[in-house]
Amino acid sequence: MTASRHPSAPFASAVPFALATVMVIALAATLGASPTAKASSPAAWTQHDQDTKRACAAASDLKDPVVHPKAVLFDDTVGMDARLVTGTWKPAHMKGAKAAMLCLYDRKARKATAQDIEVWRGALPAVAAPTPPRAPVKAPVAPTPRAP
Repeated sequence: MTASRHPSAPFASAVPFALATVMVIALAATLGASPTAKASSPAAWTQHDQDTKRACAAASDLKDPVVHPKAVLFDDTVGMDARLVTGTWKPAHMKGAKAAMLCLYDRKARKATAQDIEVWRGALPAVAAPTPPRAPVKAPVAPTPRAP
C-alpha cells in the first residue's frame, strides 16, 4: 500500500520529523530549567538550613529564640519548610513565660511566618526520648567434646 500525498503539501513527510525535533528540544529546555531537575550541593543545603533558622528566629519575635535543628521539608508543590521555635515572650505582661511557635518558611519568597502553638499544648502526645540500644547478650557456649 502506498501513501498518497496531497499536492499542496510536498514536504508532508518532513513535517512530523521537524515537529518532533522541536518538541524534543522544547522538552529538554523545560527540564533543564526545572528546579526539580537540578540537584543541590551540600553547601547549598547548609546555607538553606541556616537561612531558614535565621528567618524563623526573627519571625518568632521571641527573646532568645531556639530553632529546632531539624526541619520538616515539604515537597516542591508546597514549597515550604516547617520548624519549631522555642523561647521566652518579650512583652512585660507575659512575665517571662515560655513560648513555642511553628514557623513556616516559604522557599520561593524566602520569607518566614511564625504562630504560637499554645492551642496544641496538651493535645499532642508526649514523645519519649529514644531508648539506647542494648548490647547484645552472648549465650555461653558449651565446650566441644574431643574425639577418643
